[in-house]
Amino acid sequence: MVRRKPNMKYKCTFKLSIILSIALILSISCSRDNYAELLEKELIFQSQNLLMEIDQGNSIHYVAPSLSSYAKDLAEKISVSTDQYSPVIKAVALEQFDQARELLQKIDTTDTDELSRLYSTHALVEFYARSYPVSAGWYMRAISLDNSNPSLLNRASVSIFFAGEHETALMVAHRGAAIADSIYDLNHPQFALGIERSAELTHLSGQFENAERLYQQALKSCKEAFGEEHTTVAYCLNNLAVMNFTEKKHKKAEPLFKQSLDILKKNYGVEHVDVATSLNNVANLYHVSGKYENAEKLYTAALNLRVKLLGEKHTACVKSIDGISQIFLEKKQYSKAEQLLNKSLRINKHLFGEENFNVIQSLNKLARLKIIRKNYVEAKALLNEALVNSEKLFGESHPSLEITHQNFAELFIQTKQWDTAEDHLKKMLDIFTTSYGEDYSKTITSGLNLAGFYFSIEEYDKAEAQYIKTIKALDINHDPDVDEVINTIGYLAEFYYSRNQYDKAESLFKRILNSRIKTLGKNHPLVALSQNNLAGLYAASHQYQNAEILLKRSLDILEMTAGKEHPNYASTINNLGRLYADQKKYTKAEPLYKEAIAINSKTMAESHNMIGVLINYSDFLRETGKLVELEMIEKRISSIKAKLGIIE
Repeated sequence: MVRRKPNMKYKCTFKLSIILSIALILSISCSRDNYAELLEKELIFQSQNLLMEIDQGNSIHYVAPSLSSYAKDLAEKISVSTDQYSPVIKAVALEQFDQARELLQKIDTTDTDELSRLYSTHALVEFYARSYPVSAGWYMRAISLDNSNPSLLNRASVSIFFAGEHETALMVAHRGAAIADSIYDLNHPQFALGIERSAELTHLSGQFENAERLYQQALKSCKEAFGEEHTTVAYCLNNLAVMNFTEKKHKKAEPLFKQSLDILKKNYGVEHVDVATSLNNVANLYHVSGKYENAEKLYTAALNLRVKLLGEKHTACVKSIDGISQIFLEKKQYSKAEQLLNKSLRINKHLFGEENFNVIQSLNKLARLKIIRKNYVEAKALLNEALVNSEKLFGESHPSLEITHQNFAELFIQTKQWDTAEDHLKKMLDIFTTSYGEDYSKTITSGLNLAGFYFSIEEYDKAEAQYIKTIKALDINHDPDVDEVINTIGYLAEFYYSRNQYDKAESLFKRILNSRIKTLGKNHPLVALSQNNLAGLYAASHQYQNAEILLKRSLDILEMTAGKEHPNYASTINNLGRLYADQKKYTKAEPLYKEAIAINSKTMAESHNMIGVLINYSDFLRETGKLVELEMIEKRISSIKAKLGIIE
């Protein structure tokens, strides 16, 4: 029903306080052990280079850097030093965080420069100890003394982000990038890292156009500063790929992911946690592209690598396990999928206890599978557990309860418990309305889901009222021509069309078409789609001439923008053929049907699209008495349905 987006609201215990000061770049004492100096540089550098990972729901996660084997090797080589920071840095690399904290407590200074260094070292310790709010707090203390150091601001933005203060993180990152821009050349490492961080956080804030511009700039700067095959370039390529992935630009994302993976392998070898993350990202790309065998292979490779490097009971392993389970789900291998989802649930409970969001997600995934398998009693028990834990963690009206209420609604819809299903759909709508307002995207989606539910149970008056209410909520605070408004109007138009209320539907379809022309121009593919929809209404109301004009205009646009082998062109050709067949103009209809079939055979040979085209052609063959060919087409339809798992 609802497309999920990552929850970006967390609590944090600090506030931003920026005080202008003189630019001072962290310096390292010349008296220090060379290995300690190298190690500190390595830890600082790695803390600024992060990979993004995507999951099956297109949610984005930052992967926090792990301590590298290189860092640990350097730590073992550090001798006893008079420099008081060297033992601290060594303890961090050896994951002796309590020892590092004790050593830092012994450092006493009142010098401003030294205090800034002391605070930032405290922050570095807590960062690698995964104590992100604490790390962020120390960084903010350091920034209050020195807020013109781009390296410090860059590192601080990462900890602040992990602590959950995303807006503050973005502000700090942008400031760091702006300072780096003012004092460094385009090919300076600090400038490159600053631009990259700004790109990442801009992306996560949803500003996709700005993010892509920044990513391209960051990629160019990283290549200039570090070289074409440096790990920083790999991280930038990966994160640019993630952005294209989330924008559904899969063809652009794939080569970027592969380039990133190749660079990481060259630098780290095949056995590294970042290589595993990269493999998992490519697997997710293959997954959404329908390349299930390739996806399963890479998920498995990522999982095996993560188990070897991190141990079986690690949250990273869960991501790969869940990926494989979803492949089995797509292939309808439900028993295998269930085994893996149970394993994920056990690992999450082991890692986080009963009352944890990761556990709640696992419960919901397993419940969803139980619903598919019609194990309703077991599904209900899992969802009850998820709901109880969610309400303990977040309260009864938190957006995090969305997926649980959604699954409850689906369960009760399947078991025909309409009143209970309605209660859960209403609860979802109330949660988003209260939390974000009536015009928030998920509020709108929840309203449309409720309207669709009413339509499905033939409560038509309630459905119409909910559609109209949802549109009014959007009209209050939005431009009438924005996509969200127009798409929502489309649902109401389709509702009227399905109810044979053609006059009401026509006015809405015309509004949509005029809006698309106004905002996109007359030759845009979405204009062609709108013309198709209006043509369908004209055909249904026997306004054949108007329908033909619109379909031909739509074809011209699609030929110009997408080409004659695009599935949308095939669908429009098919629609025109159906229009002629309805008028018994069989000579005109037949070649159009055959052209549509030929196009889909190249691009979508086994798809729902192809089934629709073949069904229209089979109707034509039946009407014209071509029974031998009809039998062949019907066998082809049955074969595709079987492969797609469609039950008659």
